[in-house]
Amino acid sequence: ASYGLFVAATCKQKYPERYNRLVQALSTAVTDPAYVKVLGVDQPELVYQTPSVFATTVDQETSVIKDLISKYPSKFSSS
Repeated sequence: ASYGLFVAATCKQKYPERYNRLVQALSTAVTDPAYVKVLGVDQPELVYQTPSVFATTVDQETSVIKDLISKYPSKFSSS
């Protein structure tokens, strides 16, 4: 399973201190056994990605999904 957190694009510019605290909290949380237990996953499954790496990952996955929809439109239609 993949977990990610999205915030408004303007968050970093408007509230840099809050944004940085959020980034720090998430990078710390993935190594906190109590947090990992709440998620119900094994520790090795959690990998922290910096915001820029996560954005790149999301862009790449979005591209793959768009390609699949283009190649197999009947598999994604409601009819």
